[in-house]
Amino acid sequence: VTGVQTCALPICDVAEIEAAVAATRGLAIPEIGRDDFALDRLTTRLGALRAQIRSGLGFGYIKGLPVERYDRETLLRIYWGLCRHIGDPVTQNRNGHLVGHVIDVGDTVADASKRITQTNAELCFHADSCDVVALLCIDRAKSGGESMIVSGVALGAIYGLIALGIVTA
Repeated sequence: VTGVQTCALPICDVAEIEAAVAATRGLAIPEIGRDDFALDRLTTRLGALRAQIRSGLGFGYIKGLPVERYDRETLLRIYWGLCRHIGDPVTQNRNGHLVGHVIDVGDTVADASKRITQTNAELCFHADSCDVVALLCIDRAKSGGESMIVSGVALGAIYGLIALGIVTA
């Protein structure tokens, strides 16, 4: 998409992230704050990404993290640390989870007590109850697995134009 803020991670940024991970090993992941996950030059670029998300198109993209290099705990620590440079965490569900995992664990949508994100069912467009959503893709889906986003602000503008009769639906 034209105009999307992309934060590509060269080797020096990955090394900076790995140093921040090492510095936070003594902290439980939810205790890690932005200052704990200290980044040098990457901080400026993440700030630009944050600005793009908050007042630009509403989304951004970080690419180049070699996820295959890390175990799950390290990936969660990286995800959490980078996200603390973008915003503040809020609970993801009624259980108070701060991080939700989208993975098919064999549950079915027929069981109302299970979350659809734990099945192989397609997740329709929805609104999360927060200002910023961050996704970290660890494994490629065998099939499907594409993520799509839409800007609520853009939809509101379109509905406004329709209401004014400027455009038709």
